[in-house]
Amino acid sequence: MKSIGEYAFRYSGLRQLTLNSGLETIGKYAFTACKSLESVRIPYTIQSVGVNAFQECESMTSVSIPATFTNIPDFCFEGCKSISSVTIPHAVETIGNYAFQNCTDLETLVLGNTITSIGMYAFYNCTSLTSVSLPESMTEVSMCCFANCTSMTSVDLAKVEKINGYAFQNCSSLQKIEIPATTKTIGAYVFDGCSNAQELTIPNSVEAIGAYSFRNCASLPSVVIPSSLTKISNNLFQGCSRLTEVSIPESITEIGESAFAYCYSLTDIEIPSSVRGIGSYAFSYCMGFKSFRFPEGLEKIGNSICFGCSNLEYIYIPSSVREMKYYAFHGCYGLKKVVSDIPAESLFTISSDNFESYAYLNASLLVPKGAVPTYQDTAAWKNFVTIKEQFMLGDVNEDGKVDISDVVATVNYVLGNVPDVFNLDAADVDESGEINISDVVGIVNLVLGE
Repeated sequence: MKSIGEYAFRYSGLRQLTLNSGLETIGKYAFTACKSLESVRIPYTIQSVGVNAFQECESMTSVSIPATFTNIPDFCFEGCKSISSVTIPHAVETIGNYAFQNCTDLETLVLGNTITSIGMYAFYNCTSLTSVSLPESMTEVSMCCFANCTSMTSVDLAKVEKINGYAFQNCSSLQKIEIPATTKTIGAYVFDGCSNAQELTIPNSVEAIGAYSFRNCASLPSVVIPSSLTKISNNLFQGCSRLTEVSIPESITEIGESAFAYCYSLTDIEIPSSVRGIGSYAFSYCMGFKSFRFPEGLEKIGNSICFGCSNLEYIYIPSSVREMKYYAFHGCYGLKKVVSDIPAESLFTISSDNFESYAYLNASLLVPKGAVPTYQDTAAWKNFVTIKEQFMLGDVNEDGKVDISDVVATVNYVLGNVPDVFNLDAADVDESGEINISDVVGIVNLVLGE
């Protein structure tokens, strides 16, 4: 017999199957849903196997693929949930879409070194698979190829150039994400939900990373963004709740929406002056922030950018900002000081509802010299109870520098000898609301550069 026809034994009660040498063709769906079939050995004479040929053979514990086989078709072993080990011989060049999807007992996978393509969803939801090493012959990982392999602890990406969307999504046991130096493109959601990954290496070869790619990588402590990128995509590191260090290169010009939202452990971030726009919710619910400085050169601040940063006390907004959308600092209940360098002539492009009533009542707004009247007449700022001109901390005599004369003036003030020119705000170094010996010590430290 040289051929088994399409649908030949579908839904049959076969338990044992011996395919003799000389068989050349197995038709599509030939053994689909033979739920009692325990094993199959495909003879070396096989030239073609149809799609879905052994799909949902739920009792099949082993399959032997001959060394002459070149293509494993779509859905071939999909749903064969009892298979525990698969060795793909060196002759195989392609593994089809969904070929081993839902093989939930599959623990061991050995891939031959001639494989050039593994289809989308090929090993999706193989929840017992512990590791995978891709051959160097592969240049691309297909969409959802290994997604939801929740027991996978390691992956070797060899010389892959492109990783398509969702490829390793929800591989929640993965310990380390190491992108090879050959990779140029990482699609959307690729490592989303890899919640136990503690290391991330992204080489300078990477030119584009899709949205959500590292979302909910909740164990990552640090990230170094390569200088080959120009944009941090939307939601890229959202939910990386243990992230404490982020290095952003000067090549970045845009930070996308919700890029670092819900990074609860992030206490500080330095945004380079190359950044021109930051998207909505980019740093929302980063509750570790106490201060936030937007860089000089920034032009656009998206809506709700720091929404819910409840411990934020200090904000600096540079003179370059021309657009700040609504709700930017709502939920920032601890806000004490807002320093704005936006010139008076540019105030009218700023939305009027960026702050809430507690900020207007409790935070001081410090503005450029001579700009107080304009800020008081502008909808976006006029509700602040306290609007004052900016000052240099420690420069109590307002001569533009902090030196020994400021120390002497502060000592005189504490002793009751109030100088003719004395800036109380500049003198209150410890922000206690009172001028005392602690502030004198603080100004001495400023003079000494400490």
